[in-house]
Amino acid sequence: MKSFSKMVYPYVIWAAIMIVLPMFMIVLYAFTVKGNSVLTFQFTFDNFIRFFSDPVFPGVLWRSLKLAVITTLICIAVGYPTAYVMAKLKPNSQAVAVLLITLPMWINMLVRTYAWRGILSYIGMSGEAKVYVGMIYNFLPFMIRSQSDHGRP
Repeated sequence: MKSFSKMVYPYVIWAAIMIVLPMFMIVLYAFTVKGNSVLTFQFTFDNFIRFFSDPVFPGVLWRSLKLAVITTLICIAVGYPTAYVMAKLKPNSQAVAVLLITLPMWINMLVRTYAWRGILSYIGMSGEAKVYVGMIYNFLPFMIRSQSDHGRP
């Protein structure tokens, strides 16, 4: 098993570059003045003062959080029962069900989103409802797949 422990290093490096470094950059930009050079940074709280004093930013944050919570709750409400039914299937049927759930995920998320944009453009829904449909469609397979894995050895 020790010979496989070295295989984790590329993933740790990838995670540091693709996850930790961008998050660090976001935090750095939050506390610096716009237009800083690479070598000198002027730290400030002006960005936070602007965020809380301008009524647009908290409104956008609230709408984003509301969208995330409602999407998550709908994905849970649909994903848990679906994963439960899938977990009770015979192994061969279970493999087919997992394939049917994950098959759309093989297509790039941006392509799927644009496809839904085209489909929903002909339907008289509000823009917010269309966003919910797209978000639920994109994230529901993750919920179903992650829940169907529980209870497996």
